[in-house]
Amino acid sequence: MPFDDSQSVSSVLLCDNSYISRHDKINESVSSSFNIPIRHNVKWRVRNSISSASLQPYGSSFRRNGTNTSSTNSEHSSTLSFPLFRQYYLMRSSLKQKRQRLLVKKVNANSTSVSKKLHEAPRIETKHVIITIFITITCAFLLISMIFLDFVYLNESMSNTSNYTLLSSHNSLCFHYSKICILKGSVIIVFIFITIILCYSILTLYIRAKRHSGVLEHKTNELEKEKCLTQKLLHQILPPCVAKDLINGRKAPAEYYDSVTVYFSDIVGFTAIASMCSPNETCNMLNQLYSIFDSLLENFDVYKVETIGDAYMVVSGAPERNGDKHPNEVVNMSLSLLRGKQQVRVPRTSAELMLRVGIHTGPVCAAVIGSKMPRYCMFGDTVNVANRMESTGLPERIHLSDDTYKRIKNREQYVFEERGEIEIKGKGLMYTYFLLARKTNEHETKSRSATKQKKNFFKWLLGKEHNGVKVIIDMINGTRLDSAISSAALMRQALVQATWHARHRKAFGRLLIEQPLMKQVLIDLLLESEAATTLVMYLATLYDMTYNNMYSNNTGEKQELARIASALAKFWICKRTPETTYEALECLGGAGFIEESIMPRIYREAPINSIWEGSGNVICLDILRSMKRSPESLQAYISFMHETKGSNKHLDNALENVEKHLLKKNLPSDMFERHARTLATQLALCLQAGLLVRHLPQTVSDAFCSSRLGPNRGSIFGDLPMDIDTDTLLKRLPF
Repeated sequence: MPFDDSQSVSSVLLCDNSYISRHDKINESVSSSFNIPIRHNVKWRVRNSISSASLQPYGSSFRRNGTNTSSTNSEHSSTLSFPLFRQYYLMRSSLKQKRQRLLVKKVNANSTSVSKKLHEAPRIETKHVIITIFITITCAFLLISMIFLDFVYLNESMSNTSNYTLLSSHNSLCFHYSKICILKGSVIIVFIFITIILCYSILTLYIRAKRHSGVLEHKTNELEKEKCLTQKLLHQILPPCVAKDLINGRKAPAEYYDSVTVYFSDIVGFTAIASMCSPNETCNMLNQLYSIFDSLLENFDVYKVETIGDAYMVVSGAPERNGDKHPNEVVNMSLSLLRGKQQVRVPRTSAELMLRVGIHTGPVCAAVIGSKMPRYCMFGDTVNVANRMESTGLPERIHLSDDTYKRIKNREQYVFEERGEIEIKGKGLMYTYFLLARKTNEHETKSRSATKQKKNFFKWLLGKEHNGVKVIIDMINGTRLDSAISSAALMRQALVQATWHARHRKAFGRLLIEQPLMKQVLIDLLLESEAATTLVMYLATLYDMTYNNMYSNNTGEKQELARIASALAKFWICKRTPETTYEALECLGGAGFIEESIMPRIYREAPINSIWEGSGNVICLDILRSMKRSPESLQAYISFMHETKGSNKHLDNALENVEKHLLKKNLPSDMFERHARTLATQLALCLQAGLLVRHLPQTVSDAFCSSRLGPNRGSIFGDLPMDIDTDTLLKRLPF
């Protein structure tokens, strides 16, 4: 069987003699190409003995006993007495050697030589330093000699001639002493040559030192990586606090915990599954299941103790104490594991795995046990009771003891079922519970951006190939209509709640609906709701016309109108919904903020549609883009609005103002984009007013145009012009 990482790990931890001998043979066969010292080499033994001596001060109680009497094992008795962290270092070394062997088999000779050149940087030897110092001293001696000659003969020349004749060209020093000039020139030439050699030597030393420092830095980084990998591996086997003590050479004493929560689970019918499946299939199933469990544990303050066959043991509150949080952590983890195991199926039958879960809370004692394959273990009656909870439980149920049940915080957030008293081996009768589920918050807003992946499902194209963007854009227009309809429905629901409260709530001796100021607010909310509902219903009609080819004579014009109207409806209705729902909530007073009322939920949902399928700025830019790319959509809008010309003066003035100021052809693009929100707002209000003029009574349309487009329009709800027929509008309120 070929060697793999698991065999290397197991053999190093267990010091398997057979593996060591086989490993030596492999090392002998590849030592020539890798320069790896084999275990029978003298250098290898000397290095091991030095390593053992250097690690003696860090010895711990967890050592290999090395008591085997075989000849092979006796040769390695020194390595078997290493402390625990040294054993893991050897394990990492063996794995590294294996990776190197596999790497050399895959690469060619050229890449191998290049890699060797990169790692075999030239070293700075002693002779290089001595030669450089000698050259430096020689240069200094020549320089001093030249200066000495200058001073000696210059003084003699100055004593025989005057300063003028000395400085003249015919009575110079070289003129009187030609041999001195020749000697001086020779010294200068030698000095220059030696200086060049000195510079070259210094540069060579610098380059060698730089290369050597780079190699040292590379080796240091590799050593740090190996150290991190070793510590990470050790922390996966033992708790970090315990592993730290062992690495530092300290003993890890047993520790008592007065309250922890222990979790046990096993697979129902695992014996039958194992007998039906092959060993490889069983191992793959368990590996997949426990890998999912291990990843889920990272979301909770728990520690995985061990797995024994199909049994899975977890504890919370040890080795890191977390106060009284451990029961809730284990309970939440149990629910998560039951959901996570649904991803794993029984081999061959594809049946769903079923778990039994038992949980108990109480005191335990924790310690690292053993010197070979040491493990962090829990001891105490709590572990025994938790195991009994699991064995006496039912499939797909979380069996809790009474101690765990009493220590769970916020029990009202969970769904329990009393099991009553049952017989527990060694404990007698115990009162237990089943944890069924965790209650969902009915007021919680769930994410609407989640997607589910489905595999092996029948699929068909929604459009032609290479035309997906256009199909998606058409779908987005439909979802924008959905957002506008949802916002209009929220407006209507908020109006209904406010009207109902006003018709039944009394203040200052009469109903709120009879208060003049409350009438103004409710009428204003009514106008907003009527306009939004009319716009989305008309937009839905346009979609029916265009997609069902109704009224085929002018389908193109209706389609262009629907393109710009859907964006206007999405922008304006979704923007007005939060303000409308807040005003309706305020009509209810303090009762509107209590979760027993529907108003808090409406208020929370109101801003979502404005963000969904494009925020306000995105929609406004999309309107501008549609107007530029397809001017037909803007022309269809203007044509539709001109049909209502003359029905209301405020509407006519607003539409004329839009065409005159906001739709000017010579308006700069930067200015056009800067006022995109103003343009979208005015276009949406004019469209709503035009639809109300067409389809609703004149009282409603005149009130809307006066309060939204007139010169006396207000900025808050309830600030209505005085010329509105409030009595007629009050009759249109719900109830």
